[in-house]
Amino acid sequence: MTASFPGHTVSWTGCHRHPLILSYQEEKLEWENTELLVVKSDNDLVEAVKKMKQQPGKDLGVPGGIRTAQTFVRLGLLDEYVLMVHPVAIGSGQRVFMDRVNLELVSSKTYKSGVMRVCYRPR
Repeated sequence: MTASFPGHTVSWTGCHRHPLILSYQEEKLEWENTELLVVKSDNDLVEAVKKMKQQPGKDLGVPGGIRTAQTFVRLGLLDEYVLMVHPVAIGSGQRVFMDRVNLELVSSKTYKSGVMRVCYRPR
């Protein structure tokens, strides 16, 4: 089964002191101190994340678009969800969670702008 983010490259920083780039194909990286991880399937992605979690260091951060978020949620790869909630209702958009996910609130912070940073863990 192929991953649901073909063609989408994601910066991934954390355990290493250099960014890790996830891609479905070999690419020439133009940034110094950067590592490419080629993931062509869901299994490749799961194995890459498992290896990263076993290494000592800081937390992994996974920036990316909606397809990346949906993939990581679907595969159960996230230990924590840190969401920035902006006080704007746009009335449309794509879901991050395609199925029900029970979450436990870990922390929250409200900024002067009205933006809230909430942190949840799966139950």
